[in-house]
Amino acid sequence: MRNLSLLATLLLLAVPGAAQTAASSRWDQLKVKRQSLGVVHQEFEYIHRSTTEKDSQESVKSVAVDFADTRWLERQSSGSGTDLTLFDGLDLLTFEEGGAEFVRTKVDKKTVPDPLPYSLGVELSKLKQIEERPCDIPGAGPVCITLEGPLKAPSGGSAEMVKGVAQFLLDAQNGLLLYSRKVRLMRRDNISYTSDAILRLKSAHIGNLGAESPFALPSSDMREVKKLTEWDTAKIKKELTGKPAPELTVKDLTRKEISLAAYKGKVVLLDFWTTWCPPCRADGPVLNTLQKKYVDDLAVIGISVSEQRDVVEAYLKGHPHTFPIALTTENDMPRPYQVGLFPTYILIGQDGTVVTAVSDEQGLGKFEGLLKKTGLKKD
Repeated sequence: MRNLSLLATLLLLAVPGAAQTAASSRWDQLKVKRQSLGVVHQEFEYIHRSTTEKDSQESVKSVAVDFADTRWLERQSSGSGTDLTLFDGLDLLTFEEGGAEFVRTKVDKKTVPDPLPYSLGVELSKLKQIEERPCDIPGAGPVCITLEGPLKAPSGGSAEMVKGVAQFLLDAQNGLLLYSRKVRLMRRDNISYTSDAILRLKSAHIGNLGAESPFALPSSDMREVKKLTEWDTAKIKKELTGKPAPELTVKDLTRKEISLAAYKGKVVLLDFWTTWCPPCRADGPVLNTLQKKYVDDLAVIGISVSEQRDVVEAYLKGHPHTFPIALTTENDMPRPYQVGLFPTYILIGQDGTVVTAVSDEQGLGKFEGLLKKTGLKKD
């Protein structure tokens, strides 16, 4: 309930009539200061917590942003890789680090986008200045400004925002963000939870452009696509075989945390499936048998893709699984685990490296043989 109490406190602060001043013009002034700095590089720690009455889930990643005037490049990095978004002054370009593809999104000239740290998510007319005080943050100027405003409801998704508020701490001297927090009270399927997102500045550098501009695609050979290619088995085998498996931490249907790191020393079989997929349904009993046969050495983890809890729970009542099941609808899945062909199986060795991946009906028939590569096959 700690986060719910925090939300209530923040909302009280945002009530008109407190010692606040309208801050929309101040935000614009700070933006002008930022854009006059030349090229700026900032690195943030991004922490997101989702909390219900029963449990809490946390994810951490790093966010780096380079910007000059209206152009910017943002990198979001986690254990599964780095996703990049580039605004070149005309369009938004999204791509993966080391990838050969990019997606272009046309931008309305009247609504130039901002990178994550400077994306307010509040109505400027409702932004308030809470305080202006001496700044005690290393590397910051002498004065800090705290701004606050009620968050706009997110568009799309299955969850509804009941209330939300954001606070921003900025350097009054140059307009750079030092810290932000966005707290939302959400409701989905009659379950209320708190979404708490924190950005904390780790380092900043103000300088000039080097020999290469960061505001362009890293290679002229990259091809434009409508959607980045999914991580199918061919790409997983090409990019990940013999390498450490991307980090994965999820909550299963019982809301117990499952982490690949906790299974180091065991072979892990990730099973990506859906209730409507005939091969997936046929493979369920075989997976139960595999888990039982290698109970001390093998961990099977089921990942139900794009289905709601009630659908999966109803199916499992008639088709019980002896291994944990996590839902992609309730967990953030790293890009390499966002597969679109079912079933897909990823085999991870005892040392935590990817052994192979197979999909569709070629999967389980070969797995006893594939387990020989991990040393688990019992003759």
